[in-house]
Amino acid sequence: MLSWIRVFSHFLLIAVPIILILLNSVDFYPNLSFHCKNYFLGSFLYYLLTFSLVFTSLVLLHKKGFTPEKIFSNEKGRNVIWFMILFLLFASFLLCPPKFFLTKHIAWLTALSVSSIFIIEFIDRYPLQTNQTFFNLIGMTILLCIFVFLRGTEEKFEAQTKLLLLVSGLVFIGGSHYFFNGNMNNLLVPSNLISAGYVLYVLGMMPYIEQNFDVCVKEKADYINDTLAFFSMSNIRPNTSS
Repeated sequence: MLSWIRVFSHFLLIAVPIILILLNSVDFYPNLSFHCKNYFLGSFLYYLLTFSLVFTSLVLLHKKGFTPEKIFSNEKGRNVIWFMILFLLFASFLLCPPKFFLTKHIAWLTALSVSSIFIIEFIDRYPLQTNQTFFNLIGMTILLCIFVFLRGTEEKFEAQTKLLLLVSGLVFIGGSHYFFNGNMNNLLVPSNLISAGYVLYVLGMMPYIEQNFDVCVKEKADYINDTLAFFSMSNIRPNTSS
């Protein structure tokens, strides 16, 4: 059974980003809808919620005794069914206009939870590396959120700002490695490489985030589609009309 402290920590991982998103990126009047104010912070909060929900779902499934062998099986085409469910969930929130705010979010959050089953094998075989990887991804995204909040501007990121983020990310990865392993040996482990790749990816995608801000101002904000587009390196913005 999960300890109460661990349960509470996972609850906070999901609850805090949701509360901050509601405060930062959502209009309540006249209808629930996204807005473009503080777009950079809103984007990073959605990235944070993505990692937090997938990680929490992954841990919960693992602690409940689910294994790849139990989830995936050729019996009655179970594999195909899982992929079809995930495909329908992703299609539903991608094609859902932003004006259907609650429906879009329910489909998106459900899709993230279901997607965790496809990486459950990693936490089953490599628990330390998986935990360290998500710790790094969540921690560095929190740092990005704090940095953008303190920066307090929608201006483009200069070269020196990106360099500062790069150095901060690498320092965080080093500190995380020491926290999990008790030494600084063997830094080139998969969790550190994935984390460093994420830092470089975010910095490389900054022009895309800045471009989305410009689109957001001209059209209807859609953080969910923008989040999926960010992680898939694509341009997904259908049904932006309100």
